[in-house]
Amino acid sequence: MGGPTGERITPLGTAVTMVGVILLYQNAADHFESWAYAWALVFPTATGLGRMLYGSLKGSKNMVVTGGRSARIGVALFVVGAFFFELVVGISGFGLGLGGFGWPLGLVIVGIVLLVGGLLYRRR
Repeated sequence: MGGPTGERITPLGTAVTMVGVILLYQNAADHFESWAYAWALVFPTATGLGRMLYGSLKGSKNMVVTGGRSARIGVALFVVGAFFFELVVGISGFGLGLGGFGWPLGLVIVGIVLLVGGLLYRRR
């Protein structure tokens, strides 16, 4: 389907498909806690992939670029969320094994990343 309808339906279809994949994994692994960060795989990751798919089929470089940007942002949110909720908070019982040091260590790491990022940004 072409035109504006296809442009809206393709990202929606990829989002619904991603929800199905996530639910399949969660049912198989009994890991429903992952919804705390798995939402990032639905939006913006899956919708970005849908835009990339539609853009590549229709020859729209702009859609491919914007979809790729959304997908990368979504994957980054997923990875950061998974790190935070699984290792720092320990919602699934894994944790870093640091007892009460998980939260402070996570905040120190975030602070260092922000500090280094700010210094590198100023140099450009």
